[in-house]
Amino acid sequence: MNKSFLKIFLLTFTLVLALYGALFEITNPHVTGFFNSKAFRPWHINLEYAKFDRLKEVSAPIESLVVGSSTSEAFVAADVENLFGGKAYIISLGGADTPTRFSVIQEAMKRFKSLKRIIYVADFFEFNRALAKPEVAFQSEMAANIPSFAKPTLAGFFKYYLSNNSFEDSFNILKRYKKDKRLQINADGTMNQSMVLSPLKAKSDPMGLLTSSQKVKLTEEILENTQTYKRSVLNNIKELNPNVVNLYKRLAQSTKEKGLELHFIMAPYHHDFKSELFKLPRIEKHYGSWGRFMREFDQEEHIRLVDGTTHFVASEPMSAVWRDGIHFNRETAFAFLKQLVDKTR
Repeated sequence: MNKSFLKIFLLTFTLVLALYGALFEITNPHVTGFFNSKAFRPWHINLEYAKFDRLKEVSAPIESLVVGSSTSEAFVAADVENLFGGKAYIISLGGADTPTRFSVIQEAMKRFKSLKRIIYVADFFEFNRALAKPEVAFQSEMAANIPSFAKPTLAGFFKYYLSNNSFEDSFNILKRYKKDKRLQINADGTMNQSMVLSPLKAKSDPMGLLTSSQKVKLTEEILENTQTYKRSVLNNIKELNPNVVNLYKRLAQSTKEKGLELHFIMAPYHHDFKSELFKLPRIEKHYGSWGRFMREFDQEEHIRLVDGTTHFVASEPMSAVWRDGIHFNRETAFAFLKQLVDKTR
């Protein structure tokens, strides 16, 4: 009886696994399937790949590429073009890890023959993320641009493939197909709606100050985001991850070899957000290490760096430019770009 039960269990398990595999491969929700099914391709939900894939369609002579996570959403192509001249393209990917940014940059350098500069909005949290997320690491086109040391193992692939999220996304694709819901990306690389919406109606000037009531609302947002950073984004950070350090150095070298300018903008935190974050053990030490590591790049001839962490917006508790203690506004982004222009003269 035990043998019969075992046979039935194994047969059922194999059948269920086969059915799930068929569902995942056919819907191919992240464009990562073994068989590269295109049956539901227009409705996929891999935002990283959608932005990567959009690079193939860009025909304008792009000279400036802005790369970063949601902190780079504040940067507007028109502002970059106003200050630097030429056409600009924005690749803002919320929560983007360094391997993802690296892959996008490598692809842009291949496709944009007119490219002159890369403006990289650097985030501290990158250095606590050693590997590319599965939707990037197991997407064949994007993975081709990423060194093996920055990809998950085979065990990581099966964990992703059989995860509850992948299962749910397979059905989500069918819903998107029924509603004909597609990822829409504008000609300049942006999306129609920001991934981060501001709850405040404050002065936009980088030197502007909040009212007391506005500060209360901002403080609520800051405390909420601090908890998220403590629990997941920066939890268990022990050092600046060597994989990320390596990718930064490779980026510096590859841009030098291609004769491109590389501009780093260190994304700041709001004063209160940083103060709360520094209550975690070792965070202040690692934040300082990040600053020293980034500033070393300013010694390279083809690299310029703007340290947003020392700006007024990062030191003034009543600064009015913040959405939530992490994300700043367009006027602040413009001020950082202006600093870059001044440094290149």
